Amino acid sequence: YDVITSEPSNPWLTGSSKLFTKEYFELLKKGIKEDGIVLQWINLYALDIEGLKRVISAFNEVFPEVAAFGMVASNDLALVGSNNPIVFDKKHLLDLFRNDDIRKNLSMIKIDFPFEILSYFILDKKSVDSLVGDTPANTDNNPYVEFFAPRSLYQPTRVNPWALIYDNLSEITDEKADRFRRARLLTHIHFIEKNVG
Repeated sequence: YDVITSEPSNPWLTGSSKLFTKEYFELLKKGIKEDGIVLQWINLYALDIEGLKRVISAFNEVFPEVAAFGMVASNDLALVGSNNPIVFDKKHLLDLFRNDDIRKNLSMIKIDFPFEILSYFILDKKSVDSLVGDTPANTDNNPYVEFFAPRSLYQPTRVNPWALIYDNLSEITDEKADRFRRARLLTHIHFIEKNVG
């Protein structure tokens, strides 16, 4: 396939938890063409920091190139994995926005300008490497997320996942997109920290 998207249920649920392991990501990688991409959804709801890092570490061990997009309003991450470098071409984005169908579809999800797409980009390969460090991968034989994440299901967030991401935020050259994403992230970080019991 050119593209495989994976949006299972929450990573801490028995059954769907197996769709957030290194072995599963290896199956996805086998299913794409050499120049294909995989998009893996991760919901940060009730996922502790260690669990988040272990899922990202598993994905990072499988794909030579990784990037992440963050949707703070819905508390979601979208990991993108590929065999080839993941490059954002601003000119190409501008060209896409000249297509009426594409512009109308993006407008339905409140994206009206090219810089808004870039503003969701939060982590490149270098930032992912920094964020996970030597964190062990979430695997079928070491399913940390399935067994430990539920323990924090109804507990207040002790470490804000968006703060961790903000501390490892990738550089982008589009100044408007960078200001927009930093403001969005900082607002959400403040909201979480203000409302933690």
